[in-house]
Amino acid sequence: MELFRTAMLKNQPYEVVITDLGMPKMDGHQVARTIKAESPNTPIIMMTGWGTIMREKGETASEVDAVIGKPPRMQELNDLLLRVTASDKRLA
Repeated sequence: MELFRTAMLKNQPYEVVITDLGMPKMDGHQVARTIKAESPNTPIIMMTGWGTIMREKGETASEVDAVIGKPPRMQELNDLLLRVTASDKRLA
């Protein structure tokens, strides 16, 4: 979050944020909520080993623009990055 905020202050915002679901101090849902509160138009991709299960159960957070499983395939990640950064084309 510190790097994200520093980039915003320097007027060099991130084009997209890729976060993991499970992290020690702040989980991916908390990261997504915080980023969307501070920068609503920043696309967020959540990368998780539970990606397929989360999509099937509809357990994605509303703040997350897309979920991708681990390990990601480079073509899948590239396609996803192109989609979430395209204007007005967000994934649920």
